[in-house]
Formats: sequence, C-alpha cells, structure tokens
Amino acid sequence: MNTKKDNNRITPFISFLGMALILCIHAVPCRAELYPGLQIHGFLTQGITSTSDNDFFRDSDDTLSFHFTEIGVNASWSVRSDLQLAAQILSRRAGRGSDGAPDLDYGLLDYSPISDLNRRYGVRLGRIKHPLGLYNDTRDVAFTRPGILLPQSIYFDRLRDLLLSSDGVQVYGERITPLGSFTAQLQLGYPQVDKAIEYSFFGFDAPGKMDGNPVFFGRLLYDDPSGRWRLGFTHSGARFDYEATGNDFVSDGFVYLRQYILSAQMHTDDWTFSAEYLRQPTRFRDLGPFLPQRTFPLESYYIQGVYRFAPRWDLVLRYDAIFLDRNDQDGSETTSGPEASSFARDWTIGLGWQPKPNLLFRTEMHMVDGTAWLPAQDNAAPQDQERRWKLFMFQISYRF
Repeated sequence: MNTKKDNNRITPFISFLGMALILCIHAVPCRAELYPGLQIHGFLTQGITSTSDNDFFRDSDDTLSFHFTEIGVNASWSVRSDLQLAAQILSRRAGRGSDGAPDLDYGLLDYSPISDLNRRYGVRLGRIKHPLGLYNDTRDVAFTRPGILLPQSIYFDRLRDLLLSSDGVQVYGERITPLGSFTAQLQLGYPQVDKAIEYSFFGFDAPGKMDGNPVFFGRLLYDDPSGRWRLGFTHSGARFDYEATGNDFVSDGFVYLRQYILSAQMHTDDWTFSAEYLRQPTRFRDLGPFLPQRTFPLESYYIQGVYRFAPRWDLVLRYDAIFLDRNDQDGSETTSGPEASSFARDWTIGLGWQPKPNLLFRTEMHMVDGTAWLPAQDNAAPQDQERRWKLFMFQISYRF
C-alpha cells in the first residue's frame, strides 16, 4: 500500500537541514549562546469538535471529539544578513486523515544576495510553503489563522499537506515604491502526496498508487502605501499519475488541475475584510469506466469579516461556498455520489479571546449546506451523509 512516507521526495539536503535544526532545538541554551541569530519557537493547540450530523475529525456526530491536536516546534537561524535557515516539525491529529506522526512541515535555506530598504531578491531551497492566496503562508499556527478553520472553499483541510508545501526551489522579489509594495514568487517542487488525495479525487482509498509530478505555484501581491489594502493573484498547476495494481478497478491514468485565485483584503481600525475567488479546472483522464473521462470546472469563494470589538477580543463572520462543477451547483447532474457531495455553502460565526500574547481561546459554529469538504476518511458511507449539518468547535492554543 502506498503511504505518505513512500511518496515524499525529500532530498538529502532537506533531511540534513531538518535534522540540524532539530539538534539545535534539543540544545537551546547552548546554541542560543553560540549563535545569537538562532530563534526557537513552538506551539500547542487542542481542539474539540461536535456535529449535529456527519463526522468531522473522527466521531463527532452528537458527541464530543478531542481528535484535533497540533504540536509544533520551529527554528530559524540568521547565518548572516543574506542567508537564513528555517524549519518546522509538526505533529497533527485531525481525524482519521492525520494520525499525529511528526513530520517536516517546512525546512529551507533562504538566500537573498540583493537586499536593502526598498527591495529584496532571492531564492529558497528545500521544503517550502506554497505561495497561495492570503493565508497559506501562515495557516500552520492557530495565532495566525482568522478562526479555527480557514475557509474550506480555498484552503482544503483534507488536502492540507498537499497544499502547504513542496520540495524544490522558489525565486522571489519584493520591491517598495511610492505607489506601494510589490511581491512576486515562483515555485517549482515535488508535492507531498498521501492517501488523502485519493479520497479527495476518487472518494475512496484506491488499491493502486498515486504519484505527484513537479507542481508550480506563482503569486503576485500588491500592498498599497497605507497598508490598508492587499490584492493578490495566484496561479498553480499540478498533475498526479495513478498506477493501478493487478486487480485494480481503477486504470492507469492521471488527474490534472490548475488553480486561479483572486485575493483582496482591506484593513480598518476595527475590521479586516477578506475575500477570495477560485477557479480550478480538474481533468480526469484514462482512469477507467468507474471514473469517467471528463473535466470538472470547480468554482469557490468566500467573504469574511473580522471585527476587533474590544482589546484582546475578535468576532469572525464568514460566508464560504464551493461547487465542484460550477455548471451544476445543486449537484443534480452528478454521477459520482450523492448530490450534496458536489457542493457546500457554509455560514460561520466565531469568537476569539487572547488574554495573553501567548494564549488564545477560540470557538466557532458552522451552518453547512452540502458535504463537498467533509473529510471522506471520517465518513466512509457517502449515502449516510446528511446534506444540512452544523459544526461546533472550541480551541485553546499556547505558544512560546
């Protein structure tokens, strides 16, 4: 059986980098004295989920599930002004799709030979976070997320590892001008492929093996001079090849997808408004009669407001929608499962309280119509899923 470990294409450089920083972490006092540029941080998050129907993060239907835990340690070392090393080890339990095994979230070398007050140009090598949308860079830490869950229409939790990072190279440039600041990033690398991608594409754990080819991500960001507006565009492309086994009911074939994301964010004294829109044509080819050869024009978007109504308190309001086929938004023409599995509309309200800089409490409620982003590993029988359901979440997070 194919496993995540089998599919990860971690280069010797990345492995060495991760191990070196782990050793630094285990010798913090000594290393901190020898290398003043070394910084060590960590975080611990424990969540509770409950649903009115269906399951989210293991068995949550009309009960409490504590199977949502994140423990991370990250380190960064400024070797010199133009050279930095950074890595993060994460243990994450999130339903049956994440068992809590420690993994290298990212581990990279960042070299910026051209850098001054108004510009910075460089290259990153290793396992690098994808430049995707507004939040992918900071999605791994609860303190940098606008809520317990990110908008699932764009930042699919069931494909977190695939979307988070890849092993390769990124070139980037940042320029500050009187008109505002501009950032461009281009990344090419091997993705982290595991069984979650088969559940997402096929709806089940196929007997064969799914491999990822090099994926590319490109992102442009603009920040206005006042710092109130941020605009962005992301484009990515990926192909995943399926290798069938001898008794497989899925044939040798591939899935090819492209993403186009428009992003906008506005800050005021008390509010932060965010919105993103995604188009993702997904092509299924040569996978056999059980998976017809066709293209799904996925469309999704969200609108979100975060209101800081008092010191250390915030309120999150969001509408989030995804349609696996933008031409069939009610799922009436789907042939691959229940109608509700092809869309999801989610109204979210959440509350956050940060009594101390290193302590955060959050709670939120989701009122969902559809099951498009429901974790397949936690809901093995699609015919038993309820179209309309509620998700309640509570989370406590600590960082150092």
